[in-house]
Amino acid sequence: MKHMSTQSENRATAMTSSEAVRLLHDIYGLDGSADRLPSEVDDTFRIAAVDGKRYTLKVAAVNERGDVLGFQTEALRHLERRVPQLPVPRVRPTRDGAAMIEVQVGGQARYVRLLSWLDGVPMHASAGSPAQSHALGRALGMLDRGLADYRPVVPDFELVWDITHSERVAGWTEAIGDAGLRALTDEAFAEARLSPALEARLPRQVIHNDINPHNVIVDGGDADRIAGIIDFGDLVEATRINDLAIALSYQVGHEAGFGHAAAMIAGYRGEVALTSDECIALRPRLLARLAMTIAITTRRAADDPGHANYILRNRPASIAGLERLSALPSQGWATILEGKLP
Repeated sequence: MKHMSTQSENRATAMTSSEAVRLLHDIYGLDGSADRLPSEVDDTFRIAAVDGKRYTLKVAAVNERGDVLGFQTEALRHLERRVPQLPVPRVRPTRDGAAMIEVQVGGQARYVRLLSWLDGVPMHASAGSPAQSHALGRALGMLDRGLADYRPVVPDFELVWDITHSERVAGWTEAIGDAGLRALTDEAFAEARLSPALEARLPRQVIHNDINPHNVIVDGGDADRIAGIIDFGDLVEATRINDLAIALSYQVGHEAGFGHAAAMIAGYRGEVALTSDECIALRPRLLARLAMTIAITTRRAADDPGHANYILRNRPASIAGLERLSALPSQGWATILEGKLP
């Protein structure tokens, strides 16, 4: 089960690039260089192999469960079969043909995977546009269609970022120092609650669960083209509409965010036919994600101040999004849901 409070106890001593290069050679028979990438608890490296190819080497956090990582890894392999045109990382097998392997690193058991590298620019570093948001909506819809028939035995675990169960972290608003923001976040958690009957009618499947601008790659020459969706570490079985709500949560905080949100919804609906129940649930789910991002990052940054900058990177946009969405009249949201400007 994943911890609900903090992941700092899962953090090992940071691996060095030379250690990553040794793993690359011993496990995959590849030689090259390794550059460390930012990550909350695992060790992640960009690999430049001597044959000219690039990869992402991921060494899981201490105590990370193999069945959960296998669940994520098999989803990537499933997407490669179902929607090969969708740019997501491809799994590079070990010398022995395994998708992942458990090894000893610094005397601790760690799971290792090697994924293909996706070229481009992180979406958060690009100039956003409605066309880019529309393209991301389409890519996300394609991803959800691709995962619709991925029906593995889902590991039994609780994921703190599962907005289907936002009530699990509603009490974490106590860590928010600003009284006004704390009250607004509490109100959002309250509005996010759905009736059991509506909850039961929402389509469920495996979803990505973390479409944020740091997990989306755009083309370096055309920022309106999606070049990759990465980081499947929050993969979960949940209501399908959560994926769209999460992606929207990173749009609505910007000055032109409602226009971008409308474009994203239009793109998504071009790939996935939303049910009437999903249309009703989308705004509450969006409120839930915004409130959760504020509450969880505030709590985790306090627990792990050494990594506060990384943990809090999405918090300002979530605060702005919550303030703007809370002030939006219901008719304005209905217009956005139709893929139009309010």
